[in-house]
Amino acid sequence: MRGQTKVVLTGTLPKQMYDDLTNKFPEVSFLMFESQEDADNELKSADVLFALGKGPSEDVIKDADNLKWLMTISAGVDQLPLGALQKRGVKVTNAKGVHEVQMGEYAMHAMLDYARSAKKTVQYQTEGLWQKPDMMELYGKHVLFLGTGAIAKAIVHRATAFGMTCSGVNTSGKQVTEFQDVAMFNKVGRLLSKADFVINLLPLTENTTYLIDQDFFCSDEIFSSLY
Repeated sequence: MRGQTKVVLTGTLPKQMYDDLTNKFPEVSFLMFESQEDADNELKSADVLFALGKGPSEDVIKDADNLKWLMTISAGVDQLPLGALQKRGVKVTNAKGVHEVQMGEYAMHAMLDYARSAKKTVQYQTEGLWQKPDMMELYGKHVLFLGTGAIAKAIVHRATAFGMTCSGVNTSGKQVTEFQDVAMFNKVGRLLSKADFVINLLPLTENTTYLIDQDFFCSDEIFSSLY
């Protein structure tokens, strides 16, 4: 077995995709499990972990003597035991750049769901009620993005097609072509006071944990711009 590179996958791939991998890389041993917990024992002797769900615990990483590379299908890596991985010298990569279409469509779905009272409409249909819930249009509404990266740009592209105004905040305040306006994060109140929707795309770090709270939406700067 040690003559082959051992790759553990935590999460099930479509059969055709799995077959393509095994056929293209016959020198690699691919072991696929439904969950991280199911894979923990095999991970102790694995060279590579391809995590389709949550990553391994710090204790599992300590016992993974051969592990050299962890690839996660998510864009964020905040749930991984990064300290333990760094200590072991394990290379960590993510799937940044592959989620724009899915997240772009999901964001538009979420805003349309709210604007068109979709849940209430389905409820009325189910109950056989001939009533029209309160609705509004996305056209002319203002959406504020916390973060102006690739996923934000993908959503802006779709929101603009609906006639929405799109602004954003980032750490530098540098203008980004896709947005009508961009401000530094410490000036977010100027844009937040105009926003109908807020989309948070900031990475989860020590600086962003609990950043969006009641105080965020109730700052003096926001109130002063409203009145």
